[in-house]
Amino acid sequence: MRTVVAWYDSELKADEAHGLMHSINKVLIRDDCYRPKHIKVPAQYAELWAKRNKKNLLLNIGESWTYGEGLQDIATAIGQFDLGSMLRHSFGARLANMLDTDFYQYAVPGNSNLAMSHTLKRILKELDTSKYEKIYLCFQVTEPSREMQQLNELVQWNHPLKNLYDKKYLAEKKLDLQQWLEKYDSYLYSYIDDIVSNYTNVNTVVWKNFCCTNTTSQYNFKIIDESWIQFSAKTNGYKINMPSFYNAGWLDDLMRDYKEISFKHKYIGKQLKVIEQSNKYLGSCPDHRPHPREVQHSLWATNIYHKSGWANEQ
Repeated sequence: MRTVVAWYDSELKADEAHGLMHSINKVLIRDDCYRPKHIKVPAQYAELWAKRNKKNLLLNIGESWTYGEGLQDIATAIGQFDLGSMLRHSFGARLANMLDTDFYQYAVPGNSNLAMSHTLKRILKELDTSKYEKIYLCFQVTEPSREMQQLNELVQWNHPLKNLYDKKYLAEKKLDLQQWLEKYDSYLYSYIDDIVSNYTNVNTVVWKNFCCTNTTSQYNFKIIDESWIQFSAKTNGYKINMPSFYNAGWLDDLMRDYKEISFKHKYIGKQLKVIEQSNKYLGSCPDHRPHPREVQHSLWATNIYHKSGWANEQ
C-alpha cells in the first residue's frame, strides 16, 4: 500500500524556447520532503516531478549542486528561488531532455548522503515504478562530513553509516582516517546498491561533486570516477586532484571527539593541500560562484549522458 503524498500543481507553463520546458505537461511540487534541521533557509521546489507523458523517467537526487544553487535567480541563502530557471538550466533538466524522459528531482542545498540515500528508499517505495519502462537514477554523493550534524537520524534510521560514529565500533576496528573514509563509501554505496537492486527497471549512476571515490568494490551501478570539480577544471584547461574529504572544520571536530580513530599527519597534510587547490579553482573560475553556473551544468549533463552509457541506449 502506497502512502498518499500531498503533491500540488506548480502551474508552471511550458516554454517552447527551452529544452525540457517546451514539452512539460505539468510540474508537481511537494513541500513535506526531508530537510536536515541544521539548514536555516528551507529551499523551495526541493522535490519536484515534471510530467511530460514520457515512457521513461529520470530520477535525480542530490544537494545544492544538483538543485541549481547559483543559477540565474537561485540563491537560497537570501530566499531567492526560481522553478523555471531550475527546469531551463540545471544539469538534471538538461539530462532529462537528452534522455527524453519525465523528470523527478529531490535536491536540498546542504543535504547529506544519509538523508539522500534514506529518501531514495522512500521515493522508490512511493513511486509506482511499473508505470515507467525504465528509470534512470542519477545519484550525487556529497562530501562525508554532514552526518556529524545528524547523529540521531543515523541511529533512528538504522543507517549503516552509524557505525562510523559509534565509539565502541571504532575502538574495535582501530581505523585510521583513510580507512574510515573507505568504510564510509563502502557502507553508503552498499546501502544504495541494496535499494536499487530491488527494482529491475532502475538503471543507476553515482557521481561526486567534491571528492574522489574511496572504495574499489564493485556494485550494480555505474560510478563516474571523475568529480564535477575535477571535470570542470579539465574543461577549463587545468589539472587538479580530488581529495578524499572536503570539510576541514569537520576534521577538527572528528579529531577532537573521536580519539578512537588514528590521524596520520602526512595523509591529512596531503588532503588539505588538495582541498586548497580545489577551493582556489572554484574561487577564480568564472564557471562557478562557487556553485556551477549554466555552462558547467550543460557540460556536466553531457558528461553524465555519455559516461553513464545512457547515450548508447537512445
